[in-house]
Amino acid sequence: MDENELQELRKKQIEQMQREAQLRDVLRKILDPKAFERLMNIRIANRELYFQLAQLLVYAYQQGQLRPPVSEAELLSLLNRIKAGERQGSITIKRK
Repeated sequence: MDENELQELRKKQIEQMQREAQLRDVLRKILDPKAFERLMNIRIANRELYFQLAQLLVYAYQQGQLRPPVSEAELLSLLNRIKAGERQGSITIKRK
């Protein structure tokens, strides 16, 4: 990698960190403290699920479908809806 590629990569990382910080600020306003803490734990465990849930929360808030503060129970309800939409894998054991 040359110097220009490294600078571009750093710039993209900084922009991504700034977008994530803005998202966390919005989520902090929407969620009550326990729900926000739960969402940050989800972020640590599963970033893809965190981003799905965060985008859903922000969209619903912008559309007026959510009234802050969103409780932990409401957050879990949204999480269950997302998880229900995912295809559940199954393991089949075949014996000889």
